[in-house]
Amino acid sequence: MAKAKRYSDDKVLAAQKKLRGLAVKQAGRTRSEVVDFLAADIRKAVQQGYSLKDIQALLLEAGISVSLARMQAMLNGQDEKSDDTVTPANEGVPRVLAEEARSVTNSSHASANGFFRERR
Repeated sequence: MAKAKRYSDDKVLAAQKKLRGLAVKQAGRTRSEVVDFLAADIRKAVQQGYSLKDIQALLLEAGISVSLARMQAMLNGQDEKSDDTVTPANEGVPRVLAEEARSVTNSSHASANGFFRERR
């Protein structure tokens, strides 16, 4: 049977010092992380009247390339990072129209529920 190799405390401490001194290899953020990090600022700029194209140009001047679709998804509260999400039936419909459709559907359900309650 082979004998286990033993290391001196000096060698172990020297190795520990080297490991602790390592710099982070994956520095920076992904585009998705940048949009998430800047979400509040992007929303504020939109509320102040700036278009997503204006914001995209400003980010590009700062050296950050972000798609309009990614920023729109962030504004609509969607998460593009998840591949297993169920796409809504009103995908591609402007948000205002989708909200109107939802309110009409909800009021229709309320009317139908009232109808059924009265008939019982």
